[in-house]
Amino acid sequence: MSKQRFIKEVELFKDKLSPEALKFFEDFKDKTPTGLTELNIEILCYMRENESKFGNCFTSKIIGEGLNTAPKRVSGSLRKLLNLCLIEKNGSAPVQYGLTADGRAYRIDKN
Repeated sequence: MSKQRFIKEVELFKDKLSPEALKFFEDFKDKTPTGLTELNIEILCYMRENESKFGNCFTSKIIGEGLNTAPKRVSGSLRKLLNLCLIEKNGSAPVQYGLTADGRAYRIDKN
């Protein structure tokens, strides 16, 4: 389970937590990184723009070729997107990834 998914699940029951547990949870939530790197944003944008073209099934190789970067570099960034529940694994051999509803809805500030 990813940290972001854990946070979302606990949010549903936080009114039932003791004051001490609620403080611990809020501290934990504040320390959980959610910001995306530049490559994470490029990957997310690429997947959004090409979702129908690839049937929402992307490999590191497909994304790497699309972004003109090494698939190994893409793989590392995909792990963060997985942990944030913005993408999910759709298959294996080769591992395929697809956007989640959260990934489609995630607001990207390009400042």
